[in-house]
Parts: sequence; structure tokens; C-alpha cells
Amino acid sequence: EISDFYDKIDGVILPSLAESYSGNYVEAVMEQKVIITSNLNFATEVCGNCAIYFNPYSVKDLYNCLNMSTDYFNEKIQIANKEFDMSNSWDRNISNFLESIK
Repeated sequence: EISDFYDKIDGVILPSLAESYSGNYVEAVMEQKVIITSNLNFATEVCGNCAIYFNPYSVKDLYNCLNMSTDYFNEKIQIANKEFDMSNSWDRNISNFLESIK
């Protein structure tokens, strides 16, 4: 069902001000969708170079992100594909992640 939903969208906008963690980031990467999210620590730690960030208190900043070129959006998707190995199983990705933070 989640894949069906992501098939119908171009990306996700997450203007969160406080969040401990959201599955939306991982789901969007796995489905190769653009992530536009708040430029706050919790989002930058999870997304790294894979997202486009905006000041969540600035409508103009969000507007500017939404008007970026399709090429820039595609570049972010390619970065996500490199940073998250899509050929691995979920279990292997989690295992690799846990190894990296030891």
C-alpha cells in the first residue's frame, strides 16, 4: 500500500518543527522521491545530503525550494541512491547502519 501511495506523488514536504524520527524520510528515499524538509537537526541527521532543506519559519524559503529545477530534484534522488544501498535487503541495511555507529 505504501508503494502505491508513493507511485502517485513526486516527493514529500515535511515542514516539521519537532520530531524524534519519521518513517517518511526512509520511505521517500526507498521510493526514490524528493524530500523537502525543515532545516533542523533531526531532519539533517537523518537525511544528510539526500534532502532539500528550508527554513520552516519562512514561506518564501519553502516557495524557493518548490521552484528549484527538476534536474536539482533528480540530483538529490541520485545522491540518496548512492548513500542508501537499494540493492541490500532491509535487514542488511539495518545491520550495516548499526555497525557504522558502534
